[in-house]
Amino acid sequence: MRKGRVYDLKPDNAILHVVEIPIEEGKFRIECEATHLFDSEKCLRSWVGSYAGRPGGIFRPQEYLDRLSQGGKARVAFGSPRQPN
Repeated sequence: MRKGRVYDLKPDNAILHVVEIPIEEGKFRIECEATHLFDSEKCLRSWVGSYAGRPGGIFRPQEYLDRLSQGGKARVAFGSPRQPN
């Protein structure tokens, strides 16, 4: 990654499932345990078939980076704290 762009991601068909939880205007946290990077849409669809958590968005990595900086203004992301088992 350079200057906000993803370069030479392997495999180039990687796809994200991201669960964002709004916490206030313009800010959200990411539910880490429900956010995954898959090497293909087939793997994602297989995982989603048995996933019972919060619904998330599905993006290509660059699409998600672009979403985080909508209108040239970066959105603030906070990782979710780990919950004790």
